[in-house]
Amino acid sequence: MAKFSPLHTGQFVIRPRARKRKKIVAVLMVVGIMLVPYATFETGRYVSGYSITNSARARVNEWQKIHTLELANEDLQRKLNSTQMGQTIDQQSTVSLQKTVTELQDQLQEQRAELTFYQSIVTPPVGASTEPQVQRVEIETAGGVPGRYLLRLVLIQAMRAGGVQPVQGAALIEINGTQNGAPATLSLQKLTGQAAINELKFDYRYFATIEQAIELPADFQPTTVNVELHAAQHTPQRQSFGWQLKSANDVAHHVQSS
Repeated sequence: MAKFSPLHTGQFVIRPRARKRKKIVAVLMVVGIMLVPYATFETGRYVSGYSITNSARARVNEWQKIHTLELANEDLQRKLNSTQMGQTIDQQSTVSLQKTVTELQDQLQEQRAELTFYQSIVTPPVGASTEPQVQRVEIETAGGVPGRYLLRLVLIQAMRAGGVQPVQGAALIEINGTQNGAPATLSLQKLTGQAAINELKFDYRYFATIEQAIELPADFQPTTVNVELHAAQHTPQRQSFGWQLKSANDVAHHVQSS
């Protein structure tokens, strides 16, 4: 193949690479023109003491502080919940302890009452009567029905030289009070609503408990309970007791005949 030498015409030859360079240069100039305002802005902030790096570092520090505070808040919340739970347990323990103390006090009161009761029989005070008598009267509400009560008499007979013989007899009961504003007395027959019940029988040696359900009229206000004991070979004993209901906190003290 024949070879041809370049043709020298004395003119510039524009090649494609030169065009690409111009485009790149043009793009760089545009970018440079666009960056000039931002560079000027950043230069101004830098001159005034502002630094993007320092700002970013400060934000990171703030985020770390926030995270630390969140962790501390969660820890405090857990401690608060634990403290509240502990207080609840302490309150429950206190209530349980108070209940135990109250029960022990009630038991102690009951034991003291029993001791006093038996002492009144075994070692009666000097000058105390040796006749059969009522040691106490207890009154309780019956079945939650207004006006209905359970009347309980505790009878005793103190020990004496030569021994104690069994005693048999009857107790006559009446309740004094006011009815429609006027003084009134209700017999056992009126209290029970049964004409056949006018007295309560007893038979014991040292002590006994007798009970009777009664019902008071709605317009009757009781004040005292009168009891009169009649026993063979003994002088009648008449005693009066104030009307007082046993409270729910009182410990019931029942004794069997002996």
